[in-house]
Amino acid sequence: MNITSTEGDAPSSSKGRKSVPRSRVVDSGVLLIYTLISVVMTWPLAGNLFSRYLLFGGIDEYQFVWNFWWMRYALQDLHASPFATDVIFYPFGTRLALQADTKLITLLSTPITSIWGPETAYNLAILASFIISAFAMYLLVNYLVRDQRAAFLGGIVFAFSTFKFYQASGHLHIISTEFFPLYVLFFIKMLREPARQLRYASFAGLSLSFILLTDYYQTVYAIFFSLCYLVYYLLGRDGEQAEKSASAGRRVGNRAAWLSLGTRLTVLTGVFALIASPLLFADIVDIRDGYYVKWGGEDVFYADIAGFFVPASKLFTAIPWLKEANGPIIHSGGIESLVYAGWSIIVLVAIGTWRLARRLTDFRFWLAFLLLCFLFALGPQPHIFGKVLPIPGPYALWAAVPLLNNARIPARFDLLITFAAGVLVGYTVRAMLGWLPRRMRVRPATLAGLLLVLITPLMLIEHLTLPLSTKGVDLTHPAIFDQIAATPGDFAVLDLPAYSNSNIQEEPLAMYEQTMHHKKILAAYISRPLPDFATYYQSEEFLNALSSLAQGREQAGIALQAVLSNTKALNFYRLDAARLVYYLDIGYIVTHPAAMPVGALRFLSATLPLEQVYSNDPDTQKASTVVYRVRTDEVKPLAEFSDLELAAQASRMFRLRGWEDTPLEDKAGGFNYVQMSGSEAEILAPVRAAGDYTVTVMLRPTSTGHTLNIYLNDEASASASVPLTGDGWQTQAVMISHQHWQAGMNKLRLRVSGEAGTAVRRVVFSSINLGKCSCLNVRVSTSTVMRDFAWLQQPRYWLLVIVLAGWAAALGVGLPATNYLSIERRWQRRTFRAYADLAVSPVPTKTVVCAGCTATAASTYQVSMLATHSLSASIPAAGEEVTLPKGGWLR
Repeated sequence: MNITSTEGDAPSSSKGRKSVPRSRVVDSGVLLIYTLISVVMTWPLAGNLFSRYLLFGGIDEYQFVWNFWWMRYALQDLHASPFATDVIFYPFGTRLALQADTKLITLLSTPITSIWGPETAYNLAILASFIISAFAMYLLVNYLVRDQRAAFLGGIVFAFSTFKFYQASGHLHIISTEFFPLYVLFFIKMLREPARQLRYASFAGLSLSFILLTDYYQTVYAIFFSLCYLVYYLLGRDGEQAEKSASAGRRVGNRAAWLSLGTRLTVLTGVFALIASPLLFADIVDIRDGYYVKWGGEDVFYADIAGFFVPASKLFTAIPWLKEANGPIIHSGGIESLVYAGWSIIVLVAIGTWRLARRLTDFRFWLAFLLLCFLFALGPQPHIFGKVLPIPGPYALWAAVPLLNNARIPARFDLLITFAAGVLVGYTVRAMLGWLPRRMRVRPATLAGLLLVLITPLMLIEHLTLPLSTKGVDLTHPAIFDQIAATPGDFAVLDLPAYSNSNIQEEPLAMYEQTMHHKKILAAYISRPLPDFATYYQSEEFLNALSSLAQGREQAGIALQAVLSNTKALNFYRLDAARLVYYLDIGYIVTHPAAMPVGALRFLSATLPLEQVYSNDPDTQKASTVVYRVRTDEVKPLAEFSDLELAAQASRMFRLRGWEDTPLEDKAGGFNYVQMSGSEAEILAPVRAAGDYTVTVMLRPTSTGHTLNIYLNDEASASASVPLTGDGWQTQAVMISHQHWQAGMNKLRLRVSGEAGTAVRRVVFSSINLGKCSCLNVRVSTSTVMRDFAWLQQPRYWLLVIVLAGWAAALGVGLPATNYLSIERRWQRRTFRAYADLAVSPVPTKTVVCAGCTATAASTYQVSMLATHSLSASIPAAGEEVTLPKGGWLR
């Protein structure tokens, strides 16, 4: 690290001096030091990497642990795309392309997740973010200032800030900044080094794709930086010293420069689009389908001006007057408002501004960029110690740009502030190492050592936040969740409370529990949810009674007590609970009594047939987790909802996304209906078995010339399509064959071409073949003893059956009997199986009597056969007599 430089020397225009190559040994030493600093500054994380200890902030960390689990589960177990899922927000499902889930990091961590679990992968990702971010920043600053000692401090400034330490307790995507300095490094090299500009353009595109696969905010910030630096570059000032270098000439009017720049940017964009294309395509589809939601927060998550100057780390907030000073600074923005810059950094930037700003254009650019980000971080209107200043801020310009404005938290511009500050500190320290030895008459190496020894600890102590989390917890893994995971079936788990108004912590906790039991859950917590998720679940009276705590646990408990003492009201909730549990296939209910109304467990037991299978405290009222198994065989809804009057409250649970909330009345027809909010809407089809169904829709399009397309279970092409006859009320019926349906609940998507606002009154599902049997006619001998041929489920044995049947026919044995088939239809997951008892009688007739007929001969000879058939519309109805063909299948 013994590199000398003179004050104000610019690396790109220096003449007569060979740049000293970066020593790999020094780089390795720097990386080791960063690792040690990261271990100390994030303690006790490093001591708990392979446990379930999490840096607990309260909500978001559960979501990120779930992200690691989901990436592994989707790729290895489901063999499905990780950009969409139905394991959360069931039965809605949701898209995850716009989710803040550090996709690249979770993908790279899949082996770790498989071996040690998502908690270890999450902890390692946090630790690695500090180490690699510091080293990547070191590489960038060393390229810009050509001094490894100054670059080392630049890495410290960027990676170890108060903002990042507090963000570490829940916002993995924000602290995963390892790719950002690399992108800037390659972007600047692409512009400055013509000999390898296409190579660096490719590297810049690769780094930018890595940023997009890590975090949306950082992608927006990278584009913002690129635009700012391009303006600076086109003015012909980058890498120059105004007082020493001849002007390179302005590039704006230079055609060759424009062509060269266009080529480089094209290569960058092409590589970026190629690498990130799966996510980009998914993002475009999700935005088209309404998943791009512009959330608020600009007026809450802003940075207070005083917040940059008042220490906020634990070391200083232990001092009473500093803790009091931070009160109005933090306001309601929580950790987003903790943006303390550090006085050592402020002083160094001030020294650099005094000594270098007038003479070094590169320094001026980074200083201007820092000040611009500082203004954006203040939000729509600046505040100081919580008081609003009567002047507008420039953030309104940022908020007016589509897509960019979805980076909705102004305070996160602190990431760019510390980034620019790291570069400015690098320029300043390099300059100080040039002129201080001459003034102090000290050897440069000695002075450099003293500066590093004094400044580095000072920078770190200012941001010391030990232990890193105030609520670090060692999460438990109850054995009951392993038992649920081992229970066969594609059922769902209901976590309560769900979507409570004042206890949002339970939703991400449900996601964490899902990493253990692997079953579908209803309510969840992600960064880009659709608003209708909450509306859907809160409209369920049963869930709302157990989750709404707007007036407190005691008040909500009084309401539940009133229900328990009212038989009529209790029966209403029983019906609502049975309908919910039956149609959503809820097998277990996980409760958190401390976050539920008083008496909620008693209310649960009174409304559903439950069996308590776990409690982490003998007194369930004091337990943090109580788990019940639903005795599903005892749960029956009041009626089968095959005829959905969509405006009825009982049908509300079957209306998924795409519907207006308020039903409307058709006064002429004397009925109510609901409108589609867009051109398509979804319905949960209450179909419990696969088969052929007729779907009848009564609707009124907005105008003539429309077409109704019906998509089943998110299929890409329509399962049925029919032209609409006009713009008045009409009934359209389409038959959808069994190939499109699945056993269990199905999702039906109605798409009407043209404008939004199509009115729909009802949807009816009529089975073509339920209640009919599939009959197998095989020639057998009455003297043959038949067993349960379960192996006939395997197609490869059917050839053997056919050969045996033909051999029996050649011997003239035939089938001299009245065949009585007793069909017991049993609904099982994924497959429909028909179990048949084949009765052979010596009475020679040629009829088959199907299930439902009770007239049988007393002398029948019973043999058992197991057959699995596809249902067909021509199968005889129960009790119908048909002529038995000589061989083969009866259709």
